[in-house]
Amino acid sequence: MNSAPRRNTTGATQAQNAHVASCHANILRNECPWPSIAVHKGRQYQFVSEPNRARFAGEPDRYSIQNDACPVVVGAPIDPSFFAVHEGRIYGFATADCVQALVKR
Repeated sequence: MNSAPRRNTTGATQAQNAHVASCHANILRNECPWPSIAVHKGRQYQFVSEPNRARFAGEPDRYSIQNDACPVVVGAPIDPSFFAVHEGRIYGFATADCVQALVKR
């Protein structure tokens, strides 16, 4: 699988969803030659540029992963590589199947 399943939703503009997903995607891979790093609630976030990191740092609760446990498998810890963007916010899941279960609802 090339990338984690993502869900485009209403309530957020396409640009907001793209920014949120871009911020999150950089957590998962180390492709930036000069990464900008931010830490929020014990999680490290990596960005492709300092302006993206600064935007995140200005509103970390808006752009960070919103949950610590999977909403599908109650109590299961999340794996940040499995996520969905819903109303401009990132939610983590335990497995790809959990993401698909939410998307089907």
